[in-house]
Amino acid sequence: MAAVGACGDWCGKCDHFRNDCAGCNSKAGECEFLKCLAGRGLEHCGVCSDFPCKDLISFVPDDRLPKGYHIESLRYRAEKGLEEWLRRFPNEWRRLT
Repeated sequence: MAAVGACGDWCGKCDHFRNDCAGCNSKAGECEFLKCLAGRGLEHCGVCSDFPCKDLISFVPDDRLPKGYHIESLRYRAEKGLEEWLRRFPNEWRRLT
C-alpha cells in the first residue's frame, strides 16, 4: 500500500500507518472522497474533471500544514505520477511541520 490518501494527504505521518490501519480503502464506506472516486472510477481526486471541488477545497487533512497543501499534493501527483510524488511529498510534509 502506498502512503498516500486519495484526498492528497500523506498517510505515512500517522502513527497508525502500517500498524493498525488498513489505509484509505478500508474506510471506503465512510469517506465521501472515496465514495465519489469509486462512482467515477478514479484513483485520486487530482485526476477528476471537477478538481478541486468545493468539498476538497474546504477539507483540512492536517491543520499543521498550509491551507491547500493537499490540493497542491494532488496536482503534483496527477502531473508527475505516484513514484515522483512519493519521492517529494513525505519530505515536504516533514519540512513543513
